[in-house]
Amino acid sequence: MEILNNPFVQASLRLPTLLVLVVGLAMALVARKRLPGRCMALLVGGLLALFLQLLVDLAAVFALPQLYRSGALSFSALTGVATAVGLATSVLLSVGLALLIAAALAGRHPTPPPSR
Repeated sequence: MEILNNPFVQASLRLPTLLVLVVGLAMALVARKRLPGRCMALLVGGLLALFLQLLVDLAAVFALPQLYRSGALSFSALTGVATAVGLATSVLLSVGLALLIAAALAGRHPTPPPSR
């Protein structure tokens, strides 16, 4: 179980998410002429929020154990910082997903009622 405490292992577990975000951004840029402006803005905003969430998470994975081991953070302070980071990443994840859902729905036009 010691291997799970290694920050490099923890970072490598986040690589698939990073890959999906990079590919998603590349696909959005390729399709930018076919997407309405607000869809593109919502899509890019959602991807950026998710990317920021990933960066905050990675920063915490590397920094928090080091700060604790060096004595810069007590255990109670570490718990408080970890809780704040968890809250921030949860909010960023929620915002990112909400923006992606909004982007998927923003370009839709209402369907006309069926003719009789």
